[in-house]
Amino acid sequence: MRRVSKCLLGAAVLLLLGKAVCSANLVTYTDVKGRYDVMVMEESGADVRELYSPTLYASGNAITRQQSDGSAWIAFMSGTYDLYKISADGLEPATKLLCSRGQYTGEDSQLHPYFLSGFPTWSPDGRNLLLLLIDWDTGAYFHALLGATALATEDCQSDLQPIPYEPQEPGYENYVGGWELIPSATWNDDGSKIAFLEAEYDANDWVIDVQLAILENGEAGWTTRRVPMDSNVEVPWNLYRSNLDWQRGGDTLAFSQRTTSRTTPWLYWVDATTGDWGPMTIDGVAVEGHAPTWSPDGTTLMYSNAQFKLVTRPYLGSGVLGDPETTVGSGGFADWQRNALDLTCTIDADCDDGNECTTDSCVAGTCSNSPLNGDECGDDGWCVDGTCFEPDCTANADCDDLNECTTEACVDYACVVTYVAVETPCTDDGDFCTVDACDGAGTCESVYDPEIEGCEPVCGIVGDTCSSGADCCSGLCHPVKGVCK
Repeated sequence: MRRVSKCLLGAAVLLLLGKAVCSANLVTYTDVKGRYDVMVMEESGADVRELYSPTLYASGNAITRQQSDGSAWIAFMSGTYDLYKISADGLEPATKLLCSRGQYTGEDSQLHPYFLSGFPTWSPDGRNLLLLLIDWDTGAYFHALLGATALATEDCQSDLQPIPYEPQEPGYENYVGGWELIPSATWNDDGSKIAFLEAEYDANDWVIDVQLAILENGEAGWTTRRVPMDSNVEVPWNLYRSNLDWQRGGDTLAFSQRTTSRTTPWLYWVDATTGDWGPMTIDGVAVEGHAPTWSPDGTTLMYSNAQFKLVTRPYLGSGVLGDPETTVGSGGFADWQRNALDLTCTIDADCDDGNECTTDSCVAGTCSNSPLNGDECGDDGWCVDGTCFEPDCTANADCDDLNECTTEACVDYACVVTYVAVETPCTDDGDFCTVDACDGAGTCESVYDPEIEGCEPVCGIVGDTCSSGADCCSGLCHPVKGVCK
């Protein structure tokens, strides 16, 4: 991966219909008057430069950014609704990451069972791209993550990680209405939450209600939480691709009504905690514009105004924009480049500690490895406070050492071996003249006993005549008396 030139470091990025730009505060955009070329420029509007010019006109083309370890990449959706990446310094050519089976025909049109909808968004740490896709067979929307490692792989990467989502009921049906998610999503600062809008449509496809949905990544995985939005605010007619963006360092989300020949684009805000929302205003007057995007520090909002000029204004809070207004250039969909945050994780897989007795999860950018209890592990073990316990035994029979001179018992999952008493009979060795008994130390001994009727001693016992120790069982012969001692 190439390094970004010095002019890109610490920059913000914008995407315009037609072209792209590089600068100390980099912005990427598309120029609405052209073919949605990918452009990059300085925040001031200087040093405009084209990065990519598509071969097909693309309505709704957009890009986003990543900067990590001194390198920066832009991800964008092409006119064929395929996913591409390009280096922000323009030194690397555009590469296709995901083939979308959309409305277009051609050699790539059947390579993927999903249709890419909405704009790709980098996770705060730059490790993953958040995508919104449509299952071509069912028509259902779903969010998925595409790992940043895919950026170095071959074209048409399709190793997607779907994010569980609980749709609002009743779901949308053509000419019937119902709830449907809006294809525009945004991350909070630490990557633990993903927000998007859900709209309720009537049978004429007019929006009649709207609410904020938040996917939260906790110890139990991704869950869906909904924030009702103030019903006293007039609902926009069409929120499709509303360009939702979460304020850095805050809880305000900015979005816009879709621009069509029938509607004027308006900017809106919503509080992710309370659900308060309404039009953005300047001196009490609603602001015309679309595709809002927050500056990296969250103090400034950039958007495309009614004249399709990219402008910035300071944000004063509660949906109020202040002066001065700064015109950056002409453009459609814009985005700032932000430095990737040094988060421990963004998905659960980042937290795998290799221990089968922990539940590994990514919570607010930090790994959590919760201990398990009672779950099976190892060959025949179970988890105890996060450690795999594999017992020596669970029953007395597990401890049988096949030794008749010991008794075995399983005590607290460990084998305890006890020697049987001395002279306890043990297996007969078949010799009539031996006594077979345990020695009290776990061994079966066979001792020759001359006292057994019919058995002759093989050596002299005490008092027997002897000439040397070899004649005596004890090996001792009295040198004077000549008897075994």
